[in-house]
Amino acid sequence: MRLHEIHVADGSRIEHRRFCTAENREVPHEKGGRGSALADGRVVPLTEDDLAHLPLPTKRTIDVFGFVPFEDIDPASVVGESFLPDEAGRCPDAGLAGARSQWRSRRGPLTASC
Repeated sequence: MRLHEIHVADGSRIEHRRFCTAENREVPHEKGGRGSALADGRVVPLTEDDLAHLPLPTKRTIDVFGFVPFEDIDPASVVGESFLPDEAGRCPDAGLAGARSQWRSRRGPLTASC
């Protein structure tokens, strides 16, 4: 199923356009880029190489697309999980604390380095 953004009042599709405020005209996708705003209001353009070297927090995230019912998990397939902290000492599975505590209450402790 493909979802679209619509105007709820009449059901028509909503369009997103790239528009240059300085030239007061629409800009094709391939002519657009990214930039970072400075405190004085100027914008510094960033290249793809610049973006590749930024320390983005999203580089170490995990997207969760769904869950299976607990009853569908074969206990033999869970062999004890181990997570190592990142360079800053943060535990990468901190966001899973709730799921881990539910697992412990049902199946016993998981092993982890964090």
